[in-house]
Amino acid sequence: MHRLRARYGGFARRSAPPPLALDVMDLAGRPLASIQSAGRLTELRLPAGTCVVRAIAGTVHRGYTLTLESGRSFDLHLQLWPEWP
Repeated sequence: MHRLRARYGGFARRSAPPPLALDVMDLAGRPLASIQSAGRLTELRLPAGTCVVRAIAGTVHRGYTLTLESGRSFDLHLQLWPEWP
């Protein structure tokens, strides 16, 4: 299994950002993982291959297509709130 680490952090602002939801699917749309309130560091074990990650924080939506190689880890750093107060 492959490990995907998603970091959601860098909270230098006074108010906290909205909760982060992560959905991971294979290219056929089959769900691999779904987290409705991911923490600052979330680790997922995923099979090698290509997957789609959907990250949602409040009104901000981002999509990523990742190719995960067997035996390697992949770090995905998310900054979804550039204009957050």
